[in-house]
Amino acid sequence: MFLTLQYAETAGAPAREWICRAYREGDSREKAAVISALPDLDCGADGEPYLALALDCGRTNETDLFACLTTGNDFPNRYYSDNQFNQLVMKAAFSDFDLGQIVGLQTRSNPELARMGMEYVDERLAAGRSFPVSLWLAIAPCSPPGACARMLGELQHSQPARRQLAAAALGLTGDSRVRSFLEERLAMESDLQTEENIESSIERL
Repeated sequence: MFLTLQYAETAGAPAREWICRAYREGDSREKAAVISALPDLDCGADGEPYLALALDCGRTNETDLFACLTTGNDFPNRYYSDNQFNQLVMKAAFSDFDLGQIVGLQTRSNPELARMGMEYVDERLAAGRSFPVSLWLAIAPCSPPGACARMLGELQHSQPARRQLAAAALGLTGDSRVRSFLEERLAMESDLQTEENIESSIERL
């Protein structure tokens, strides 16, 4: 199916119509093939006519199909508006996806996404529920008030995975004030990956 899409693209407008029809009328496997192929198709300057397909995929409840759009797919990074990109990231967070797999997550970060992400973290923690710790990677570049304190708190967590992500995210904040806290934590950290992430973040800052 993927090779068929690439071949069909060379036929111009009729082929683009065929590709769109393949998505709209196809089964889950065929839809996934179209979405996975989007970065390799000629999408022009604005992503049309494939933008509508990607946005439709973003509304799906099929986890595997949604993953085709959020895992290593450069199309949203290249063609989504900030609002569209933010909605994609937050749906991925709601679905407990690894947000670190979203292409352009740090470069497309914006204050509104950081605010939305921080509100979600606060809501989940207030309810005593978990959240995808990779969400810090979306929040950190435009950290809203209280975000750095939350991430520093995560460095004390008993689960290494949570310390690892918080340590990596703190380096994206650009806030030199957290450097001393990272250095202090490094002296007592026992997890090798967290140590490496802390060291990388210290270098960034």
